[in-house]
Amino acid sequence: MAFLHEQPQFSPEPSPGARAGGGVPAQALLLREARDVRVLQRAAGNAAVGRMIGTPAPGRRLMRHPLLKVLRKAVLWTAKRGADHISKHVAKHGRRVAGKAVHSVFRMERHINFYVSTAIREAEALAAKATKHAADAVLEEGGIKIYRQAGRTPGKFRMIIEKEFAEAIGTKGETILKVVIDASGRVVTAYPMKKLAGIVLGIGAVGTALFDARTADAAELIRDRIEEERQHGDDWLTQLVDFVESPMPAVEDEQLRIDIDNIVHETTLRLIADIEAAEGVCLPDADTEAIRELVSVAIATPMLLEEE
Repeated sequence: MAFLHEQPQFSPEPSPGARAGGGVPAQALLLREARDVRVLQRAAGNAAVGRMIGTPAPGRRLMRHPLLKVLRKAVLWTAKRGADHISKHVAKHGRRVAGKAVHSVFRMERHINFYVSTAIREAEALAAKATKHAADAVLEEGGIKIYRQAGRTPGKFRMIIEKEFAEAIGTKGETILKVVIDASGRVVTAYPMKKLAGIVLGIGAVGTALFDARTADAAELIRDRIEEERQHGDDWLTQLVDFVESPMPAVEDEQLRIDIDNIVHETTLRLIADIEAAEGVCLPDADTEAIRELVSVAIATPMLLEEE
């Protein structure tokens, strides 16, 4: 709808033929309508009448896209990673979870930070321009795609960014990086994928959506478990009591490793079963092994970003 910024100007004399059937001149009717609008504005307030006639209310700014706030938090998150103790602990476990699989998935591990940061910055720029889109609308422009995904908690959403690079970033020729971000702006999962293709050959959109949801859920569970462990360990009194009762701090860390491994393993098994049921296929061993590697890397990549 076009905004009306100025009232139209009229010449004092009506033009020939302005009267219809000897009635009131057409220009006079328009002037009368403009006067009525001004009367309504004084009576009901400019903002209310502005909405009625399609005029922006005085002092009102354009609405920002709902996802822009999350993306700006994500930019800050990528900038401050590795700055605290929990980040170092998360990174240590991420390195172990990823193992050698990260080299089997990404062409160059040292460029992961650049890939993720670039995707987030370009997504932020796209969302900053999208002032007239609903929160659940898909934004897409210039190799960047942004959309929402339901989270573990009802009513909570994650945001997914797909960034297409000019050159392959994955070992199998993948040129697209998919990044999942939670409502706080923290990167939850990230992995490379091919354009117009699923996570492995023969897996379609349904299987890919299941992969994104299951790995994001697993990553959040692992993060919660690590933070729970570190909060317990940061309490010096608890540490002292635990040491007196059982001077074996390595036992707790071992239990954390077991818990993380169980989450990754169970997620992989459930995911493969869900994909086979949803897609109506029986995945060959090569595909199930590829999914196992990709699950580990998708979960571990954001954890690796927290290395100094």
